[in-house]
Amino acid sequence: MEEKKTKMDDVENEEQYFSLKFRILLYTALVLTGMSTLMGILIIPMFLEALMGKGGIKLEEGAYNGFYWQFVFWLSLSLFFFMLMKIKKSKKPFSDRMIRCFMMIGILFVAGAVLFPFFPNYAMPNFLLFSTKGIFVDGWPFIGGIVLILVSQIMKYGLRYQKEIDTLI
Repeated sequence: MEEKKTKMDDVENEEQYFSLKFRILLYTALVLTGMSTLMGILIIPMFLEALMGKGGIKLEEGAYNGFYWQFVFWLSLSLFFFMLMKIKKSKKPFSDRMIRCFMMIGILFVAGAVLFPFFPNYAMPNFLLFSTKGIFVDGWPFIGGIVLILVSQIMKYGLRYQKEIDTLI
């Protein structure tokens, strides 16, 4: 009788591991998002100088759009990097931090789609979602942001089910 109890205790303390395929993808994504975060830290000051016209660098009219969205993309990748680090550390696919990261990235894209058209030298995009009385909404990033916010809400359900399963085990 004692022997069975020991075996059950061992099963309960067994650590959870991701599959090899998932770990390869996770480590690849960690390396790539980590490198892009570091590169952004190095390159963003250079872009800011160009944006302000310092250092003899002058941006052309359409280049401002690229800068604004590159900055949002860099922030998004940085948030993904920290989210992936949390997944690696906790060995759980869902976490509050991951949900908040997806929500913040979605909000960044929605805010950029609404606010960037008011910035100086912002060239109007090919797909305007909304345009009236001087208010413009850049369509593609707005839709992408809404989808990311929706994904974060779906992940809340995943987290809730993960917690239920963890309490059952």
